[in-house]
Amino acid sequence: MNKWLLIMMLVIGSTAHAQNTWTAVSDKAEFKNKVQQSTNGLKTLMADFVQEKHLSFLEETVTSTGVFYFKKANQVRWEYKEPNAYFILINDKTITTVMNGKETTIDASKNKTFREINKIMLGSINGDIINHPDFESNLFESSEGYKLHLIPQVKALSNVISEIVVWFDKENMSVVQLKMIEASEDFSLIKFENKKLNVEVPDRMFAP
Repeated sequence: MNKWLLIMMLVIGSTAHAQNTWTAVSDKAEFKNKVQQSTNGLKTLMADFVQEKHLSFLEETVTSTGVFYFKKANQVRWEYKEPNAYFILINDKTITTVMNGKETTIDASKNKTFREINKIMLGSINGDIINHPDFESNLFESSEGYKLHLIPQVKALSNVISEIVVWFDKENMSVVQLKMIEASEDFSLIKFENKKLNVEVPDRMFAP
């Protein structure tokens, strides 16, 4: 299950804002509008990512690196390069994992957890994530960015995830960092770097 949680991390960024002073934001509509305005012209995106997995039974952090690809409409590829090579594809409602030449496909529309993950992924692009009915949301801002806390309100999700935290760059409203805290209190932290917007990404990148 853990690898499927990575799907909700769409998008974009460079560094996090961990040392900033955060204050609560009451006007969530303004935040949503800023996200929508910043992504209206987004057609494709490439970004390097670093994933840090913190597990309670391991003393050391498990670190993975790879490249993220996005192309409208709703095509996503997570390509892991180190320490293990594999990739995850999202094409509309289909989720495919390819590892060691073995292909596994899931119809996300028939699974509530994966269906909600897809909604979060798209909501990160269009700003609807702030009003997601299955999450309680709390928004904070600093001089450089926004931080959105999402707490699942439906059992299918809360059994797996206790909280999601998403950091947005205030300058371009891109997602620069995402933290997923599991019900077990293990968590994954993903950072996006070296983003490239509206570059050519061939359709073959989204085929198994």
